[in-house]
Amino acid sequence: MGRDGNIGLDAARRPVRVPPAFAHYLEKHEVFTMFETLMKQLLIERPADPLDWMIQFLQRPAVPKVFVYGPPGAGKRTVCDELATMCDAVVVDVDGAVKAAIAEGNQIGKAAEAHNIAGTPVPNELQIDALLHRLAQKDCQTKGYIVAGFPKTRMQAVALQVHGVMPTQFILLECSDEVVLQRTNGRRYDEAGGVHHSLFKPPPPNVTVTKAAKDETPAVLAELEEFHRTLQDVKASYKAVLKTVDADQPVEDVVSTIWTTICTKPYANAPTIPRLLLLGPPGAGKSTQAELLALKYDLVHVSLDELIKQAHSGLRSKAAAAIRDAKSNEVQPPDLVLLELVTDRLAGLDCQTQGWALEGFPSTQMQAEMLEARGFAASRVLFLDVPDDTVWDRLTTRRIDPITGQRYHVGGQLSQYYPPDTTEELERLKAHPDDAPYTVEARLAASKEHVVALKAYYKGAATEVNADQEAHTVFQFIDSRLVMPLLEEPAVL
Repeated sequence: MGRDGNIGLDAARRPVRVPPAFAHYLEKHEVFTMFETLMKQLLIERPADPLDWMIQFLQRPAVPKVFVYGPPGAGKRTVCDELATMCDAVVVDVDGAVKAAIAEGNQIGKAAEAHNIAGTPVPNELQIDALLHRLAQKDCQTKGYIVAGFPKTRMQAVALQVHGVMPTQFILLECSDEVVLQRTNGRRYDEAGGVHHSLFKPPPPNVTVTKAAKDETPAVLAELEEFHRTLQDVKASYKAVLKTVDADQPVEDVVSTIWTTICTKPYANAPTIPRLLLLGPPGAGKSTQAELLALKYDLVHVSLDELIKQAHSGLRSKAAAAIRDAKSNEVQPPDLVLLELVTDRLAGLDCQTQGWALEGFPSTQMQAEMLEARGFAASRVLFLDVPDDTVWDRLTTRRIDPITGQRYHVGGQLSQYYPPDTTEELERLKAHPDDAPYTVEARLAASKEHVVALKAYYKGAATEVNADQEAHTVFQFIDSRLVMPLLEEPAVL
């Protein structure tokens, strides 16, 4: 801090440069997401010693915490057992938790046993206490848990939330009442507690099975009525983590759908900084797409051509001075100078806080390696693919109005889309020297020389785009791809 109290962030005095490694480290290690999860759980549990609790929380393994709920006969227990095998978690239900408490002989178990002796149902408070006691045990904390068929009411859901028990996924199995009645009517139990079905899973010939009283039609109808009456309140309690799955299909498909949900990374409010790189031949529309992306997502459009123009206009930097010297000596600026010009801009505070869309650089694999070595790794690389004849038509027919700077096309296929409005405009249009036929041919050949190497270098982060279309059609495709995850290997058909 200076004598005047200024902390040195005045851009008029000195441009603020943010090290790119800072944002990349935060994004790579999901620091913001970790901090968000930590604060959320801290407010839920409200420990007496927050610092010690946070240290222990960060040392805990990430384990599944899943609730599976649905009508009677939806296959909750079967699904839970399958999921537990796949993720090595513990299946927990209220009846099992109450029995475990009774066997343990603790205070909860004694109170529950008293109700059993008296022939009265175990009250909600004891059921919740037994479940909380079971979920707090070491195996549930280290492996994770899958709760089957609970909670059944909003009161039970709120009671669990008050004690800090909130699932990462709440799976609701849906099936019609007719399917429920068909399943429960044929369900049978053997002496060991195994579940069979007279139609779908018949018991072995030497196994004796019986039908439980809870599977009689009047009992099932009563449970279904209670389920439908409380369903909306239960769904409202877990709407942030709710996933509905059709249970009227083979159990393998149900489990597969739920497993995909469990493995899907949840949405987080952690900030992300887009770093987009647009590559392609001259005339592919890189500048146009970068402008559209910057407009929609409030990114900084960084163009090598514009940076070179600013350098010639008197930009004060070592790279800009080197660009001017190269022009005065009529030589091509070396890669290192172009790299300095680009990285100076990308390190600006606006690029590091808003994100950037870079086009015009790199054009070779060596430039790409140099850019990444400086810490400016792109989060998405977009290759705009355009046929040679389209590039030729776009560039050789392009004209610029020297007064307005607007681009038009005279002759060729694009003249019907971007013609000059008046004869006066047509007469004053000029062709850029880079759009001369011999220059276009040389630029196109140089681009094709390096495109294969660039695509191989950016294989993991690259998306190929058919840019031989109207600009807004291309943008819609790019926009749709930005929200989709990148695959390490392309799908095999």
